[in-house]
Amino acid sequence: MSPRRKKVESGNGEGLRDVVRRTDANPQLVATARFLRSLIPGGEPETSEMPEPMQRLVAEVQPQGDSAVREIGKGALQAWQALSEAQRRRRGNADVAILFTDLVGFSDWALDAGDEAALEVLRQVGDAEQKAISSNKGAVVKRLGDGAMAVFSDSQQAVSAALDAQRGISKIEVDGYQPSQRAGVHRGTPRKVKGDFLGVDVNIAARVGDCADGGEVLTVEGIGTPEDLAPIQQAFIHYYAAQCGFCTSGMMLAAQAYLDRGGSDDHEEIQEALGGHVCRCTGYSKIIDAVAAAARGDSFDLTTTAVGKYTTMTTGGAE
Repeated sequence: MSPRRKKVESGNGEGLRDVVRRTDANPQLVATARFLRSLIPGGEPETSEMPEPMQRLVAEVQPQGDSAVREIGKGALQAWQALSEAQRRRRGNADVAILFTDLVGFSDWALDAGDEAALEVLRQVGDAEQKAISSNKGAVVKRLGDGAMAVFSDSQQAVSAALDAQRGISKIEVDGYQPSQRAGVHRGTPRKVKGDFLGVDVNIAARVGDCADGGEVLTVEGIGTPEDLAPIQQAFIHYYAAQCGFCTSGMMLAAQAYLDRGGSDDHEEIQEALGGHVCRCTGYSKIIDAVAAAARGDSFDLTTTAVGKYTTMTTGGAE
């Protein structure tokens, strides 16, 4: 192909692109697309939330300024989000009873007992639960560690299954450990999604706030600010006591409440104070060290961690 031929084709491509851009930026088209999007329920999504192919198309056609393609893409995303939200909030059509169980103190025991003994306990407990659930016309939905979830058509069946399971589990003993089971029953109309059951979203913050009844509701934002970090926040940074961040807010609030009660740097007392908060990243040791340091009133250099390395939590990855 000759250089001239290439130049002509390139010129035609650029001309077509200009036409597309002018059409995409046409005020009437943009206004129409924007009006249609305004009829879709939900808030305005960001361009960054759109699927990557749509983002590339918008960047190619109209990287800046008003764009009909951008409005159409946002409208599609907005509609999908609205449908997803409606699906999440939709109730099921069957009234069922859900049984939840777990073992008291199993995790602490398993750390010392080792995998082989822990798996043997879970096997025997699982057999006892399965027998009790099946005999009461229930079905196991799923197992999570030492816990289980089962579904029944009647609440009495769920309660009977829990009692039968506890009687069976009381006969189990492995390496001196006798498991004890907790159980709870919920009745309602959850949605069945494949093999699982999902409840309906509720505004838990509003319920907790109502229980305060004139008292104080403290959130993690109220402990300190980026310009004036509270001692517990400084301690978490220094000891690198956060990784994914999922549990950090709850851990900090529980720790702050412990410090407000005059808590000491005793590790066993700190573990007790943080009971109920689950972390799957740090292994708790760094969190406990951070709370203990805050209880002692230690001061911190926030440019380094406890092992002397720069921390990305404050420097964004400084060397």
